Amino acid sequence: GCAGMLSSEPPPADWPKLEIVTVSVPADEMLAACAKVGVTSPGPACVLIDFNRNRCTIVFRDDLAELAQEVYEHEEQHCFGKDDFGREDLKRGWKKWKLNNLQGL
Repeated sequence: GCAGMLSSEPPPADWPKLEIVTVSVPADEMLAACAKVGVTSPGPACVLIDFNRNRCTIVFRDDLAELAQEVYEHEEQHCFGKDDFGREDLKRGWKKWKLNNLQGL
């Protein structure tokens, strides 16, 4: 299972440095967690970003552990603010968070 291509666009210039945490959970938990952030057809992993805690959690399916290393670098790029090719989910999420949290700073 090859991970999708990353966008050639650079991440937002002001993207924060996030602590990267990895967890391995049963497939149903992983799918539920990914669905909460709008990832409805994830591969062996997805990323949950919490700007409030400056944390990026890479959630792996424990039944696809052998693919973890293969997809880690791709998922890690999302933690660095890189979107998938043709998508702007992370860029939009960061912009929305800033609008809601950085007023008056």
